[in-house]
Amino acid sequence: MGIVQKLKKPNFDAPLQSWTPFLITEGVNGHSYNIVGYGDSFLGVHWAEGAFDVPRFLSGGAVAPILVGASPEEVAHGLDLMFPVKLLGIHPPQNVEAYFDEDCRNLFSFKPSVRANALAELPGTRNLRLRHSDLFKAGDGLPITIIGPAPHRTCNYRCEYCYHNDHGFKKAEEAYVIWEKAILRAVERISRPLLLSVGTMGEPLYIPEWWDVVYQVLNHDHVQRVAFVSNLSREIAPFLEGVDGSRIGVAASLHPSEFKNPERDLDFFLSQVAFLKTIGASVVVNYVLTPEQIPDYPRYRSKVRDLGVPMTCNILRGPYRGKVFPEAYSEEEFGLIREFHEDIPFIFDYQSHKKNPYGGRCTSGRYVFHMEMDGTFYNCQFARQRMGSVFDDELIVRAENGYCTSFKCECKSTISLREDVVRDYRSQGNMHHFEKRADDDEGLHPFL
Repeated sequence: MGIVQKLKKPNFDAPLQSWTPFLITEGVNGHSYNIVGYGDSFLGVHWAEGAFDVPRFLSGGAVAPILVGASPEEVAHGLDLMFPVKLLGIHPPQNVEAYFDEDCRNLFSFKPSVRANALAELPGTRNLRLRHSDLFKAGDGLPITIIGPAPHRTCNYRCEYCYHNDHGFKKAEEAYVIWEKAILRAVERISRPLLLSVGTMGEPLYIPEWWDVVYQVLNHDHVQRVAFVSNLSREIAPFLEGVDGSRIGVAASLHPSEFKNPERDLDFFLSQVAFLKTIGASVVVNYVLTPEQIPDYPRYRSKVRDLGVPMTCNILRGPYRGKVFPEAYSEEEFGLIREFHEDIPFIFDYQSHKKNPYGGRCTSGRYVFHMEMDGTFYNCQFARQRMGSVFDDELIVRAENGYCTSFKCECKSTISLREDVVRDYRSQGNMHHFEKRADDDEGLHPFL
């Protein structure tokens, strides 16, 4: 019943992107199957099912055999074993028990012995052979970063390109209470120096209760910095009164499409950025490269740099105005975007989908972790190997860099954790800006 327990979906009043089913591959290896990601696992689901109905699958109501695995490759390999001649039927061969355990009727997973042998060189299997340690113990004493955004989606902006438009802008009060307990528990249990990226999924300047948590977190001396994203559309100084600015990191998100008075609102935004720099905060300005906003980026970047503050930009990804990006960019637009990223080409490479992270080594799961609202720790939001929970007696994490099991790495904060990037660039406290290392600096830790 291990698989059945693992697939139980948590019940929050806010959508969890990490638990949302999404199509990974259609028509796998010529079989009548799709591979669907769900939580920590991947399911090979036959088209005869008609719908991705997990409760029905777990109750033994699946029409066709469903294969559950830890990676898309594992499921694809399992389908080839289950249907060696690519049968059109939906019944597995007679020797299916040689390879798979049947967790309930028509729900199969690899036998441990088969997984250890046949799948030995897959990144997920290689990760099992790494050295591990308990995060609740001192370890090497190096800083740990937790990325655990609060579930509040309250925001005064409605940017057309924001992915939160898919979920609605709800307060998610029940989920927020769960998150608050989890982040405070993490701070209490982990004694190593902590860098926290715990911004909300909305606009923190409109969520007073989120600030209450930030103040509690900063009462702990081992918390070195709290980072968050803000559109700075409201005066931030009152929220930071009495706070050591050097312990604050802000990715100031510039959204000109939401300005009611473009000149006045831009001036106010820039004054807020200047204030953050004055108090010693780690601040960077970020901008989304929709086709309409690409031409204006150099002008905005010049104004921000005049303040002595860096500016970065995000490549648009996903559906937007009837097209899917980044594939929908023109060659001319791609050329400009590449120029915009000339100082940090690794961001362009991965956000543009020019590079695939699969199989490469990464510091996530060792020095940086993604924390879900319920306190569950994963190495990152893309690869998603479950480490444990802040409510467990111990939290076993990697003691060396792991192998990526994801086919995409799109977030600046995760791209910068890759071993090849860490070697050449150091992440800043705002989680969105990076400095080139000196030639004699052999980078081993993303923030050191």
